[in-house]
Amino acid sequence: HPTNNNKPTMSRIAGERSGAHKEEREQLIPGAKRGPVATRRCGAAAVVLVVAVVTVAAHYVVRSGELGPWTESGFARLRKTGIAGPDSALWGDSSSAPYPTGAWWLNSVLSDEASSPATPYQILTGANGVVLSYSSRRRVVSRDAQVDQFGVDWVAVPWSDGVLDERLAEVQRECCNDSYVAAGDLLLMSSPETPRRILEHSHLGVVFRYEPGLRVAVVKASPLATFEIEDGASAAFAPGGAAGGRIREVTRRGPNAFVIELTDESRWLLVVDAEADFGEGGLVVSGPAAARLGAAPSEADLQVLLASCPTTFARGGDVLFGEDGRYSLRWRTAVDEACPRLALLAQRHHLQTLSSPAPSANASGFVGSKGRMHWVVAPDHTWELH
Repeated sequence: HPTNNNKPTMSRIAGERSGAHKEEREQLIPGAKRGPVATRRCGAAAVVLVVAVVTVAAHYVVRSGELGPWTESGFARLRKTGIAGPDSALWGDSSSAPYPTGAWWLNSVLSDEASSPATPYQILTGANGVVLSYSSRRRVVSRDAQVDQFGVDWVAVPWSDGVLDERLAEVQRECCNDSYVAAGDLLLMSSPETPRRILEHSHLGVVFRYEPGLRVAVVKASPLATFEIEDGASAAFAPGGAAGGRIREVTRRGPNAFVIELTDESRWLLVVDAEADFGEGGLVVSGPAAARLGAAPSEADLQVLLASCPTTFARGGDVLFGEDGRYSLRWRTAVDEACPRLALLAQRHHLQTLSSPAPSANASGFVGSKGRMHWVVAPDHTWELH
């Protein structure tokens, strides 16, 4: 349409309103100086007003006695009221310590579908069982990102259903018309939701307990995942779809050690201080026992693991700070008195700050988020760093 100079346009209306507001400001504050000084004074006055209001409000709330009695110094003792506590079914009723916030393993508490980065593994402690993933062997690197894809390498569940292979074959017939399904996936499908709770937690690890007697320790830097089976209980372990789904071969490598080759040709080390009943679909261990399971990237790594006390293992640990910027990582361990050394894996950023014990000169075959990891064998289960 042609422009009509007599017809009010949006720009003219906005300009008229702006002029009107300007006149109103000049009338409300006659003789006011406009400029940065006046602006700063107005801003300071606003801040003082806000602080005064907040102070009065806070004083009223605290003085009302809702947060506890006053101390001699004039501060109130805070009392927690009206806040729901953590799920007692998971945390336990008897815990007196503060519940952690920001802990690296909290994913396993907040969701049944989230894994915890217990380097070099990702471990999912879900309602139906435990899933172990050595995700870095499926690493995808692009120009924009590095992604370690979570996959079901192994599944562990409490077990009371007889012969594992027979039960897995029955589940496969019922669900999948005898078509091929990985043994670990069948085990998860057939496992009911299992009551679980946290037994202990620390800076370096957390221990879950599944009824009726399976414990799993999720610990930083541990080359093997640790499962403790209580007396009278049993646990089943089966390879998942990300690792081929079946056992191809088992080779004994010592009184307590077995090398397990899966159908995807990956090799894994099992260290167990009790008898293990092996089948094509997995294995069953009855308690009391400690079963440790993890990847064996190379023969050299197998030699280090077998020579460095694999029956001594960590359940967690603490970070201790000293003077001059020094600190230590001290692992809580279950110790085999005949062989007390603790074998762990250090990330690359540890190498320049680790004072003792000395890491291995050559990198291991294990891969963490920052590249190949190095072996650290600690006789006293402590790392000193600076």
